[in-house]
Amino acid sequence: MKVGLCVIGAIIQDENMLYKSIESVESLTDWNEKVILMDGLPETASSTQSDNYSQMLEDVKSNKSKFEVKSFDKNIYFKKMLRWLLDNYECDYWFICQDDVVIQELDVWAELGVMNALNANIMSYPHKPIVKSTHWFEIIEDVGDYVKTHGWSERCFILKSEPFKELIKKDVRGENNFCDTIYHRFKNTTNFKTENQKLEYWDRWRCFLNNNVTHKHLVGKRR
Repeated sequence: MKVGLCVIGAIIQDENMLYKSIESVESLTDWNEKVILMDGLPETASSTQSDNYSQMLEDVKSNKSKFEVKSFDKNIYFKKMLRWLLDNYECDYWFICQDDVVIQELDVWAELGVMNALNANIMSYPHKPIVKSTHWFEIIEDVGDYVKTHGWSERCFILKSEPFKELIKKDVRGENNFCDTIYHRFKNTTNFKTENQKLEYWDRWRCFLNNNVTHKHLVGKRR
């Protein structure tokens, strides 16, 4: 089994946040692949922002030489960067972390064992324990120390490559930039006639969360 680490970033005012994110995850296990994906600048970026961002990218490549660093020429957002990742690397699972997120200590291989036992496609790590349903996480049931949920958050999660690649391959109006919004929007705009119909949709995503491992959102400013 091959497991990769990917930190996904973009223009950010405090680049120290990116390094804090990387350093919270880079030594969790011996990753088969270690990748940093950096989105392109928006068209509205100033020449000063462009110069600063170019320097930041050079610094990242120098300071994190054990990572493969891919920077995009255009501002393509989270979902298309993940598509690129899944199309260009062969890992069975990926641990994904955004550039302004710091995660607690985590036993990656134990988590993968749980995901295999649950046949999970996504394992999320929320910013606080989810003990009742929220905007992003609608609790279905507790499964031991884990929670089966409608919905998930893309700040920090493990994905199973093949099913996830299929789930994000299409662009739908209103869902083009991100991944967790696909589930969220469909759930909130579909009139499910029965709970079984709703669970059938969940079965495509098979998302769970671990309340024992949380992340801290550093709230990076992008301009």
